Amino acid sequence: MVNVPKTRRTFCKKCGKHQPHKVTQYKKGKDSLYAQG
Repeated sequence: MVNVPKTRRTFCKKCGKHQPHKVTQYKKGKDSLYAQG
């Protein structure tokens, strides 16, 4: 609706370092983009 999913460098808990992740728009933009399960 607003932006197409882009890649953003965020902290990966698995590797313990920052890596490019695909980020999508969540409902109402209220939920954090970093909180994905």
